[in-house]
Amino acid sequence: MAILFDKHPIVLDKYMATIIGLNEAIVLQQVHYWIEINKKKGRNFHKGRYWTYNTYEEWNEQFPFWSKETIKRTFKNLRNMKLIIVDRFNAYQMDRTLWYTIDYDRLNSIMKGSNSSNYNNENNTMDEKQSNPMYKVNLTPPIPDNNPDLSKENSCPSISEDKQTDGLVCPSTAEKLNYKEIISQCSLENIPKTYRDSVSKAIFLLVNDINNHNNIKIGSILVPQDIAKEEMKKLNSLIIEHALDKFKKSAKTTNIKNPIGYLKTLIYNAISEINIDIDAEVGYNMFRLY
Repeated sequence: MAILFDKHPIVLDKYMATIIGLNEAIVLQQVHYWIEINKKKGRNFHKGRYWTYNTYEEWNEQFPFWSKETIKRTFKNLRNMKLIIVDRFNAYQMDRTLWYTIDYDRLNSIMKGSNSSNYNNENNTMDEKQSNPMYKVNLTPPIPDNNPDLSKENSCPSISEDKQTDGLVCPSTAEKLNYKEIISQCSLENIPKTYRDSVSKAIFLLVNDINNHNNIKIGSILVPQDIAKEEMKKLNSLIIEHALDKFKKSAKTTNIKNPIGYLKTLIYNAISEINIDIDAEVGYNMFRLY
């Protein structure tokens, strides 16, 4: 059997993969491939855009090297970055198949912004880098402790810095997140006292990261500053409880060496997870009505 192929492969821009993540770039390229086919055939045109649709099982046939969970997570990451737009145009209400299109303006904006950041960083002198302690930070992802001490100081100034741009930006004139306003939305008095200081510290560090970095790296993806700001404005007590539940479950089975850093990631991810859980619950309840 031939290892190399003579049929059309999946190709992608390596710089785009560096910025948004390899899995995300592969999926985005494949969605674009199907959108272009539909555009040529003049079909699946809605709301001024061409779309493609597939179930996760059908996407899995196109990406057999991934599990279905990996595919779901990759689409979720693209939705969080607002590169993928999702809707439903199915003929039957019971059909829950999702339709996808790409926000090409958003993609171009992210790529241009990253190019600009790289250019600025390449022109920094070594003296400037050595004099600024932010350049000396070497971050590692949080490692999941059976009995985590949430009072430990977090040694990481951000969730994970952008390795391509050093994660550092000059002070921006753009509107910054207000920590006090965000913390007031979360009703921390309703959560157990043992977690309050840790949650407030995690939120403070998140706000600080977002206010001072062009891109925040969460997991394997870079979240642009403007999207992270809008997401953090949605933070509330329900989201905090969701993140704490996940933290408690993880603490029972894993060794969390950096609890504050781990909690930061859980809190940010919980913002979109809540919406996905609600969508799933609504879909399930609608299905039961029929």
